[in-house]
Amino acid sequence: MPTTKTSAEIDPVTHWAEEVANGKIVQGPHIRNAAARHLRDLENGKDRGLVWDLEEAKHRIQLFPKYLRLNGAEFEGRPFHLHPSQQFRIGSLYGWRFEDGERRFRKFYDEEAKGNGKSPMLAGLGYMGMVFDARARAEIYAAGRNKDQAYVLFRDAVAMRELSPDLQERVSALGKNPVRELVYRGRNGDLRFFKPISSDAGKSGPRPYVALIDEVHEHRNGELVDMMARGLSKHAENSLMAMATNSGHDRTSFCFEEHLHAIKVAAGDIEDDRLLAFVCSLDPGDDWLNDESCWCKPNPLLDVTIKTADLRDAVKQAIAIPSQQNNVARLHFCVWTEAHTVWISRELVEKAIDRELAIDALAGRKCYATLDLGARYDMTGLGLIFEDGVDDEGRPKAILWARGYTPAQTLIEREHRDQAPYSYWVREGYLKATPGNKVRLDHVAHDLRELSDRFQIELLAYDNWSFDKFADEMRDIGLELKTVQHAQGVSRSKKSPFFMPESISDFEDMIYEGRLRIIANPALISAIMSATFYETATGHRRFTKSKETARIDLAVSAAMCAGVFAKSHHVERTPPSPWEDENFKLHAEDFG
Repeated sequence: MPTTKTSAEIDPVTHWAEEVANGKIVQGPHIRNAAARHLRDLENGKDRGLVWDLEEAKHRIQLFPKYLRLNGAEFEGRPFHLHPSQQFRIGSLYGWRFEDGERRFRKFYDEEAKGNGKSPMLAGLGYMGMVFDARARAEIYAAGRNKDQAYVLFRDAVAMRELSPDLQERVSALGKNPVRELVYRGRNGDLRFFKPISSDAGKSGPRPYVALIDEVHEHRNGELVDMMARGLSKHAENSLMAMATNSGHDRTSFCFEEHLHAIKVAAGDIEDDRLLAFVCSLDPGDDWLNDESCWCKPNPLLDVTIKTADLRDAVKQAIAIPSQQNNVARLHFCVWTEAHTVWISRELVEKAIDRELAIDALAGRKCYATLDLGARYDMTGLGLIFEDGVDDEGRPKAILWARGYTPAQTLIEREHRDQAPYSYWVREGYLKATPGNKVRLDHVAHDLRELSDRFQIELLAYDNWSFDKFADEMRDIGLELKTVQHAQGVSRSKKSPFFMPESISDFEDMIYEGRLRIIANPALISAIMSATFYETATGHRRFTKSKETARIDLAVSAAMCAGVFAKSHHVERTPPSPWEDENFKLHAEDFG
């Protein structure tokens, strides 16, 4: 007696879409929309000339395990059985056609969390185009922003050939360590190839039949995508551009534009029959830090290629080290963030802001000053930090004030380029615009003298960049302050008791422990939210910008303030730092 086939066996693509639509498979809002779109098109797609070719969809799904092999860890050499969510994507790409037989989808945008098998799936699409399509002389490209990135995806394709006797028989590998090109001779004797290409390899006019672009969020701009698109137009029928990515950190990037377009297409807000959109995300209100039930939404292959236990470890680390939360949110939970690594959440910074307190109320108080002198187009950051009693555990508290300096001549131009309200900040006194096209150090020195008349500045900690010129300005106006260099890098300096990785941690401690009040300054908050880090293998961090137009000098000055304050008060930190050694403790003679 023949067995009855399940709906998943009859039509795995539609079955998965139905399971998502009815909530039996939990997915995020954009994937629910993608499933609903498929079901909607089955019902009324004929009105737009759409045809669902179930047999072709199933045929392509079956080709993956028949000819392709996975690589790495426990997957080494295993047939590439597509996960149901991958069956939905691959089946949709090849099953949807127009009435004339041409494939519907020419573009595929896939956004999901790290570890969910994006690269092997793209490599499989490369073989679909090179070996299993009928296109003579097909050119298949694994495209990356640079050579190294292009080879990440291409290495998966090479490994598939090495692990599959059928592919080894049909496909030749050119080059060795690394293989630089895969070649297939078609039935009519035509040669087809699959190779990596990068945006820094020049613009030689490739004519791809299939263009595979991995980690789109890492591309500086859309130049490579545009180059591939121009070549694809010469192979209009059945050609494909497949883009896969983690979520990114720059909401002004072309990748974010692709992201927005994809979710609008999936939702039906924009009609684009050429795009298959598969965008994983959390729902509004999902708490990935505390609720594991939402983890499957950005991770469709959860407990297949990415383990719950591994995610749990990543989340524990993000909780223990808050500055890592943005990176974990972006890579593992499909959250578009403001920077590669959020230093401190905006909500927590907002709690530290005192909008009622003015610096005039602190007249005559003892404080420490810091100065971060910017390059020509950067700001200069000046900070003061004042004692503010102690908390319930006896730890010293502080009040932070900061001001930025910026060139007046290029203010409007940079305001448009950086997309920041510099003019408003100048009018409100959060920044000062000095004459000319670079910050005038004499103006900063005069301000510092005025501040030294109003407050008891114990010392000035400075970034060594251009400070010799600033010291000349101080001498010219008779300003005498104890000065000490604050090292900015990740290596300790014998000339300085201050060390930027320590100061960054001191600022974090003061914010998280509620020991710091910040006199309101939106330019400072913008700098904090734009700052990210370079981190060494030993965990030492220094500031970098999240993007070229970010201005982080005020954030640097603020961290320097926290470091000077903590070391001058011998604040103990956990774990203990070398600063607690007698050889590193801060003494008055260090400021001579």
